Amino acid sequence: MIYHYTDLNAVKLIFEKNKLWLTDHRFLNDTEESKCGYKIIKDTLLEFSDFPLNYPQDLISDIKNSLIFLGDNPELIIEPPSIFVASFSKDKDSLSQWRSYGMHAIGIDENTLKTEIERHGDTNIFLKCHYITNNKESVNYAISIIKSFLLPLLLSAWVKLDDKNILGHLYLYLIIYSMGFKHAGFRDESEVRIIIASIWNDERIKFRTRGDYLIPYWELDIPQQALREIVIGPVEDRYLAETSLQMFANSIVMGRLKSGNDKNRAALEVRCSEIPFRSI
Repeated sequence: MIYHYTDLNAVKLIFEKNKLWLTDHRFLNDTEESKCGYKIIKDTLLEFSDFPLNYPQDLISDIKNSLIFLGDNPELIIEPPSIFVASFSKDKDSLSQWRSYGMHAIGIDENTLKTEIERHGDTNIFLKCHYITNNKESVNYAISIIKSFLLPLLLSAWVKLDDKNILGHLYLYLIIYSMGFKHAGFRDESEVRIIIASIWNDERIKFRTRGDYLIPYWELDIPQQALREIVIGPVEDRYLAETSLQMFANSIVMGRLKSGNDKNRAALEVRCSEIPFRSI
């Protein structure tokens, strides 16, 4: 089970609409970390030599030349892709996240969500975050990403390309997987992320306001059976909060039953945080 910490209004909308909002990665609070992750993966791939025997030398050369061309500030020479991110935690009762994101969390079945995400293609991924503690660990993580994901994806794309120019695909995958790097100070969040990439003018991109900015976001359909829990944080009147949310949960379950689809009949639990409320 993974947990999406948020406010009560978002909980209501997510269960009623079976949708999550993913935010454009350029509008996240930790863009500097993704830049650091980009550099770690890029530099590691530039020095990487352990290519499988079936990788053509022309592909390897194109990868190396493209990395040099992109450098550390690729946005100066190539349009950044539209990449959308939603965050979850393995921790079901985290005080730091109650304080940061809202006094409610949605418990989601990890396997159901992961399967749903990855069936839509190789630019929709489910990624566990790596916390940057030292360079050696980060390089080893980057090597695992390169071997397991980047190289197979680049080989598959290269075979299909008429001009054999891998630059755009390389940049896209570097940006996607750089989203998995986080500062060590956030290790207690035990974060996993959904990442979805699209073209910049995709009609499915929507916008919401935040201060002086319009924030691009992506609506992701979530299978009903993946939404399993509502967790109430350390609020003042837990009894009242739990009473109304249990009524709400019952109405959601009744709606699932009326759908007539057995796979949508997963139970929906409401429970409270074990952390005591403190008034300041």
